[in-house]
Amino acid sequence: MKLFIQQVSKPNEVVVMQPDEYPLFLTCCSRQIAITRFQIRVVHSLLSQEHGSDSIKITYLKELIKCMKKELKEYIDDRITLVKRYFLPDENDTNNQPQRFNLFLMIADYHRYLSEYEDQFRDSTEEYYLQLLSELGNTMNATRLRLILNYSVFLREIKMDQKQAIKVSETEYKKGLKYVKNNCNYDCFFLLQLLKDNTDLWKSNTGTRGSLI
Repeated sequence: MKLFIQQVSKPNEVVVMQPDEYPLFLTCCSRQIAITRFQIRVVHSLLSQEHGSDSIKITYLKELIKCMKKELKEYIDDRITLVKRYFLPDENDTNNQPQRFNLFLMIADYHRYLSEYEDQFRDSTEEYYLQLLSELGNTMNATRLRLILNYSVFLREIKMDQKQAIKVSETEYKKGLKYVKNNCNYDCFFLLQLLKDNTDLWKSNTGTRGSLI
């Protein structure tokens, strides 16, 4: 994909996407990232089942995890560079601010993925999320709910701040309910249900991972 974009794009010109093209672009960028994250979790699970009986296997699994984490970081760095080089509109480009916002949200999520394994990315992840929330102000829509969903999961699973995660999730869920009463929007209904499901899980304190987008 990177080579294709380099071939078709014009020098020093941002590629402007139509609203319905963004989800496809996100899928293309994130597919390999999702696969690698899943593989890391599987190997972590295998490692947790070992109890010192096979030191060679344990060493192999640890090295495998280390290699996959390196691969994940390299791929994410490559995607972020690609986005900033070819797709990120200037902050003064008033016609394409939705694209700029959505791409920064994608970058924030990528930093969250890295913060699962490296603490150094926690601060930058939260800074991205809070900056995006600040830019939205009091705006309520599906984009805000997706942002809140992922930010609350970051609070719960990365920062281990369950109290704040529940507070953020519940507060935005109530705001969202008022919004959908006057705006019938399937995406909002879906995201609100995920927020509610996560809040219920965290309140039950089962340790189950929250849902996100």
